[in-house]
Amino acid sequence: MPKTTEKLFFLYKTSIENEHTARLLKKDLDSIVGNGSWNFDFEDADKVLRIICFYDARIYIETLLIKKVSSICVELHYHPNEFPLKEENQAIMR
Repeated sequence: MPKTTEKLFFLYKTSIENEHTARLLKKDLDSIVGNGSWNFDFEDADKVLRIICFYDARIYIETLLIKKVSSICVELHYHPNEFPLKEENQAIMR
């Protein structure tokens, strides 16, 4: 997995409905992108998964969501100004 010096930000529409299901993914997501570098927004209609990492982890994330919990997994595209990468945006499942 080639790393970059720039943070990459990925958004996914999922079908993860609750924290219980998200916790089933915690160990794997922590391994793929790092502890505290991802979160789910269960209040959003798209059950968005947000990820910040230093390499293109999309294939690993998509495979994990589809195979482990049979979730839908659709990458959402955004304008970089919508989600400026700041340290305070990184909180999440610990």
